[in-house]
Amino acid sequence: MKARKMIKYFVIVLMLCSISQAAELLIEDFESYADSIELSAVWKERNTAVVALSLETLEAKDGYNSLVVDYNSRVSPYWSETYTIYPENQDWSAYNTLNVWVKGYVGTGVPGQTSGQSNENMYAVMYKPKPEYPDPISHDQLSMLGKVAVYRATQIADWTLLQFNLATDFEPLTKVCAIGIGISPYSYGPGVVKLDGISLSTESYGGIINDFERYENTAQLQSALDVNEGNSVCSTMELALAIEDANVIYGDKALKFSFDNGLNPFWSKVMFRLLYSRSIKYAWGPATFNYGMNYNPLTINFKVMDAEGKMQVALIGEDGLAKAYYKYNDGQRITIGDWVRWDINPQTVYNDPESLGTELDAITRVEIQFVPIGGDDYGTGIVYLDDIHLNYCGQGVGAPVVGNLKADFNQDCVIGFMDFVAFAEHWQQTGCTAGNQYCGGADFLVGPDGGVRDGVVNTVDLDVVFYRWLDCNMLYQGDCF
Repeated sequence: MKARKMIKYFVIVLMLCSISQAAELLIEDFESYADSIELSAVWKERNTAVVALSLETLEAKDGYNSLVVDYNSRVSPYWSETYTIYPENQDWSAYNTLNVWVKGYVGTGVPGQTSGQSNENMYAVMYKPKPEYPDPISHDQLSMLGKVAVYRATQIADWTLLQFNLATDFEPLTKVCAIGIGISPYSYGPGVVKLDGISLSTESYGGIINDFERYENTAQLQSALDVNEGNSVCSTMELALAIEDANVIYGDKALKFSFDNGLNPFWSKVMFRLLYSRSIKYAWGPATFNYGMNYNPLTINFKVMDAEGKMQVALIGEDGLAKAYYKYNDGQRITIGDWVRWDINPQTVYNDPESLGTELDAITRVEIQFVPIGGDDYGTGIVYLDDIHLNYCGQGVGAPVVGNLKADFNQDCVIGFMDFVAFAEHWQQTGCTAGNQYCGGADFLVGPDGGVRDGVVNTVDLDVVFYRWLDCNMLYQGDCF
């Protein structure tokens, strides 16, 4: 116990020492390049048949310059990746988010294109040197640390901040030698996107669904792909600004949702499409897990200004059907009041806590619904929404790399009994490789510089489970419940 307390004190000291670490680090703004020739000496393209790079000197998010990615995903191999290699390894282990400002096009009018802008996926990737190439100079000398995608991200008319989560599914970012920003096919077409203001931030947006901060005004909010009012004939979304409206709890912006359940179809909803999410995965949880409860806590902050009916959340699957419903206050009428934080445990839809829960493995949409209960509920209502997020955390069987919480197999943000049960199923298993997900994630990375795996589940790994017992870490806001 004394040793554990000493470790905790040591961690506190490290945290205090790390205060001097910049909360945000700008790594590229493209202002130092005079032309495309200078740019091409630093930024390269892996598949030149798919993408042509150039320097834009007339339009940027900030300053004058931006990087133009002119792509054509109709051409084999259909994907592309723009990357740069640093002369020295970078220690970015203190950062949790890669920020990239992106501007694309919607419809026709794409420079140099006769057809409209296609809608492709984008991804961010980080690399370390391969062991045999300590000073890499080409892409084949790089080893991937991790990759994260944003779905259908190229049809963006205005400058939009994409935030790539680095806090999970990445090996430790202690020796980063290169980064890449790529386009992977979805609609297999051509288009143009511009990149600017690439930076790192210590704050994690690993589970953010929407905090409404990236919209500049109500018009941009209403035209966004990732949030829509479900029944626009009887509801309206507006952007609430902190300087104009006291009804903002976090940051500078919130969503004001006004509805009239007296109009057909007599109920209202706000839809958040995860396919367009800037930072969370397409799947709600790990695809398979022996005792997997698919437990990623969902948090919704809301404030009722004009109460009407009940409030519930629906999780919608790939087939467009609801896979789970969660009713606020057991389906009672909502009441006027101050901000409420509603924490939802998705596992409550299961009768058996050891269910595989496959129905929640491909959730594509989260809906917040306002539904009449009785004859007096068919009227108007006003509700503010802010900071809707998943507290995705840990390592888990679906991502056998070091996350912010080792040994959290079921990704419930705490090391508990079910994690020990999952670990025990792999006890003394040998031959742990990438092919078997390092024995289901039970063969941990242990040691300095990110650690190594020894290929067997033994007492070294058991020590990790014991040491982390009851540790709790939520990537978003850092709170546990």
